[in-house]
Formats: sequence, structure tokens, C-alpha cells
Amino acid sequence: MTENKNTPQEIDLIELFSRMGNGISNLFTKFFNLIGKILFWIFIAGKESLKFSLKNFHILLAFALLGIVAGKFQVKRSVPYYRTSATIQTFTVSSSNLIEYTNSLSAVCQTQDSLALSQMLNISVSEAACIKSIDAYWLIDKNKDGVADEVDYENNFEPDTVNTAEKINNRFLVQLLIYHPEYIDTIQNKFEAYLHTYPRLELITAVKRRNLESEIKRINSELTVLDSLKYYEYFIKDKERLEKNMGVIPFDKILLSTTPEKEEPARLLHNVTLELETKNQANISSLELNTEPFRFINKFVPVNNPVNIEKEEKVSIKYLGASLLLGLLFALLWRNRKEILQFIKE
Repeated sequence: MTENKNTPQEIDLIELFSRMGNGISNLFTKFFNLIGKILFWIFIAGKESLKFSLKNFHILLAFALLGIVAGKFQVKRSVPYYRTSATIQTFTVSSSNLIEYTNSLSAVCQTQDSLALSQMLNISVSEAACIKSIDAYWLIDKNKDGVADEVDYENNFEPDTVNTAEKINNRFLVQLLIYHPEYIDTIQNKFEAYLHTYPRLELITAVKRRNLESEIKRINSELTVLDSLKYYEYFIKDKERLEKNMGVIPFDKILLSTTPEKEEPARLLHNVTLELETKNQANISSLELNTEPFRFINKFVPVNNPVNIEKEEKVSIKYLGASLLLGLLFALLWRNRKEILQFIKE
């Protein structure tokens, strides 16, 4: 009974696997047939292209030579320019103000007004004509670690609540594009002098120095008062208590003198003194180091590699490819010129 029941199921499974095998076999057969047809048509197309190229070899050769000549001419006529950059840290003047002040030079460069640029930078007109552009950009800190991760070359950075990226407020980058790198040192000195002409720069710096000096004097006065209070707390107060008790300190007073209530005023004075001393040290350091308007962290460095000149081989290959395509198109049109003219007339 069992064998009779299982026999149809076994036959169904065998038939199912047989159909699956035939389906897979047919699929692979069709796939390889398709590959074969593609290769065949590629061979036919290559054969016909070769025949066409040999028949029109003189036309393709002429266009190829024209492409190579055009590529070399393009390389020779391109005026090379060079890129260098400087990083500036600001102290008494905000970065946004100096960026705007620097980009006023950029606006003049865009108009190619060499005379106005020479007057702004106090350089000759010929030196000003060598400057292609000079632009200031914000530095972006992506990780909030104070390190610049990228430059906002597009001037379109917008902080949001999702990303942690933010502008670095006290540093920015200036990019100089120049046609003659031998003038980079001169431009560096003149550009630094130009930044020092920012309106009321000396007054802003003097006010900051005066404020820091006043703050240092005020804290020194407070420290002097606190020193007197501590001296009184530690020495005079106990001496007065001793004199009041005729040179004898009762036993209960000795016990009370070691309680936290007795030590608390002195501890508070000590903490306040430490805070003021720390603040004063920071003010003194800022007065000595950070009262200049700005400082160049990196200056413009002379460079030798132009940024806009590709290698002659790459340019020649581009022009060669374009000229060959034009040559093929011209050959096709020339070969079928009669049919084309007849079609146009009709």
C-alpha cells in the first residue's frame, strides 16, 4: 500500500526536476546564443569600420594631423597661472571684517582694473596685472575640535542642527592666483600692509590693550586686598583672640578653632585668590601675545607648477579623438554626398 501511494509523488518530483533542468539549460543556451550574436555583429562592425577607414585613410589622417596641431596650439596659447594660499588668525579684528576687506580686492580683480588694484596694494600696474584673483574664504571645522577640515570655496556654508560643522571664527584662508610666481613675495608684503590699512585698526587694538591693562590692574588690587584679608584671618585674628583672653586660650576655644566653621572663611579666600590669579595670568598672556590685529599662520609660498596647464600629451589626445570623430563624419557625408544632395533637392 505504501509503495503504491509514494510512486506518483516520486514521479512528480522527477518530472519537476527534469523541467527545471531543461529550463536552466534553455536559459544558458539562449544566453550564449545572444553573446555569440553580439560578438558576431561586433566583428562585422569592426570589419566594415576597418574597410571604411582604409578607403578614407587620407581623410582621417588629415583630420588627425589637424587635431594634433590644434592641441599643441591650445597648449601654447594658454596663459599659465599659479595658486598659493595663506592662513590668517585674527585677534582684535573679526575674521568676517577682514574677509570682506580682502574680497574688495577680489571685486577689483574681476573687473581687471589693474590701475585700481595697484593703488589699493601700493604696487606697480604691471605687478597688479599679474594678479588673476585674490579671495578670502571661511575655514570649516566639521568635528568641533578647532582644526580646519575644509575650505568654504563656494561661500555657501550654512550651519544646521544635524551636523556638527561650524565656521572657525578666528581663522580664514586667502587664495592668490597669479600669472608670474616671482612676484608672490612682493604681493605677500603688500597684502599684509593692505590689511593694516583696515579702518580704525590701530584704535581697535589700542582699546583692547587698554582694557586688558585696566583689568590686570583691577585684579592686582583685588589680590592685594585678599592677601590682607588672608593675613588677618590666619594671624591677626588669632592674636587678637589670644590677647582678649589674657594670653590664655580656653580648652573649648582650641577645640572650636579646628572646626570647619573656623576654616571656611580662609578656604573661600584661597579659592577666590586662585581664580583671580588664573584670570590675571590669562590676561597677561593675551596682552603679550594677542593684542596684534592679526597674524599670518602661513604666508603665500612661491610655487612652480601651473594649475591650468594640462600635459601636452593629454591635450593632444583629446584633440586627436575629436578630430577623428569629425573626420569620420566628414567621410560619411562625402561618401554619400550624392544621396544627400538628391534628398535635399526633393
